[in-house]
Amino acid sequence: MHDLLQEMGRDIVNQESKDPGKRSRLWKAKEISDGTEAVEGISITFDAFHGSTCDVYFPDGLEWLSDKLRYLQWDGYCLESLPSTFCAEMLIELRMTHSKLRKLWDGVQ
Repeated sequence: MHDLLQEMGRDIVNQESKDPGKRSRLWKAKEISDGTEAVEGISITFDAFHGSTCDVYFPDGLEWLSDKLRYLQWDGYCLESLPSTFCAEMLIELRMTHSKLRKLWDGVQ
C-alpha cells in the first residue's frame, strides 16, 4: 500500500508542471540537478547499489541546498556535513541513512 501512496503522490506533484524546476518535489537525479528554489523536497536513493557503497563524487563539495526544503532524504550521502550556507528553518524531515554525515550545521537552525 505504501508504494501505491508514494506513486500517487508523485503523480500529483508531476501534474504541477511539465518543467521539473517548477515542481515542489523531485525524485530523479537529472531533475534534481536542474532544480530551482521552487523545490521543497528531495529524495535520493541508490537502490541499484543496495548492499554496497555508492561513491558519488562532488569535487567541490555540495555547495548549495534550497532554504525552502521541507523534506530531504539522501540515503548514502557521501559528505560529512551539509553545506554551510544551508538554512534549515523550513526543514520538517531529514533522512540520511547509511550516510557519512557527522555534522549537520553550526549553531541553532
